[in-house]
Amino acid sequence: MRFLLLLPVAVLPFALLGCTGKADDTSNHDSADTDTDTDTDADSDADDTGPAPTAVLTGSVAAYDGVVAADIEVQACVTICFSGRTDSTGVFTFTEMDAGEYKIDVVGEAVEGKDYGRMRVQAILEDGATWTTPGAMFMPQMVGPTAVTSAGSHTFGAVTWTVDPAILTIPFGYDAGLYSVGVVPGADIGAFWSVTPSLAVAFGPLATAVAGSFDVSVTTDVAAGTYDVYSVDVHGALEGPVGTGTTDGTTLVATGVTPTVLSWLLFVPQS
Repeated sequence: MRFLLLLPVAVLPFALLGCTGKADDTSNHDSADTDTDTDTDADSDADDTGPAPTAVLTGSVAAYDGVVAADIEVQACVTICFSGRTDSTGVFTFTEMDAGEYKIDVVGEAVEGKDYGRMRVQAILEDGATWTTPGAMFMPQMVGPTAVTSAGSHTFGAVTWTVDPAILTIPFGYDAGLYSVGVVPGADIGAFWSVTPSLAVAFGPLATAVAGSFDVSVTTDVAAGTYDVYSVDVHGALEGPVGTGTTDGTTLVATGVTPTVLSWLLFVPQS
């Protein structure tokens, strides 16, 4: 069973603007045949469409407090996008998928009055195989949206973001200058990438382009020391390090952070 995405452009993140889903066309449109004779040639649907797709993609979604998230939209995009929702146990499944490299998005939305952000990961599907998320895709609870219209420090709960909005290009369809930020314990999202973060900071709108550097400070009790800062790119893959941060055990400060997009920043302790 495939899930098909047909959404207005206004709600798609920047990185998904190229994904334009359409219904599977299983009919044989032979426009060159204009006569009334029965078409008995070998121009069959099987020849046109090739082997049926056989890959499967599945996983689960959890809310910021660790509780399973039912009826949450999940998108799977390659050259087109498919959309589905989690079941009552927080599980989503896409079947009969073509092999390929997919962006998997949990789409943040209001659940029981709480505002959530997005999470994006990368999945590589192979013919006839099942790809399962290595852990629950985690939806952070976001603080905001807050207007970031002038250079300086802007506070989002435990996070202070010091940025010049001139370096930011927000995805089409979102309100210009409005951003949300959330903090996520590293243990909740560490299974998805090749690093083990102690802390993550999630930004919204996802995939806002960044053409410079900014500073971030987080009130947190992670262990004192120096941290490498990684970013998650528009495909859901790891990028970096894109900066370093230090903490005395109360406030983690990273200056000159240079991700290519706003998504997730992962704070990984240096060994």
